[in-house]
Amino acid sequence: MIFSIALSIVVGAVLILLLGKSVGKVPFSCKNSLWCSGVGHAVGGMVAICAGFVFANHLAIGLIIAVLLTWMILAGVLQLFASAAQSARMSRGRAIGLSLIVILGDLFVTAPLLAAWEHFHP
Repeated sequence: MIFSIALSIVVGAVLILLLGKSVGKVPFSCKNSLWCSGVGHAVGGMVAICAGFVFANHLAIGLIIAVLLTWMILAGVLQLFASAAQSARMSRGRAIGLSLIVILGDLFVTAPLLAAWEHFHP
């Protein structure tokens, strides 16, 4: 459990670090990308837990709402860290695009890495 959270934070930080300049037009430092990813994943996890409790009988609706809220929260965190730490302004569209890339990175990079880890280390 802790390994999966840490891996998703690191994958998100690497994506923010590598794609922050090209997609967001803001060069993030390693420290700021780790903080963005960590705060975004932590708050997103709390939102997902709350949505799971509220929509316990409707799993699909709760999942869709949790993903959309996490997407918007991560975009807000990216804008906040870009303006506070880097003294640069990231537009809302660029922040939404970068946060979508981070969420898709969790889906397409972190999940296969965790599956491979579980396969080779039972």
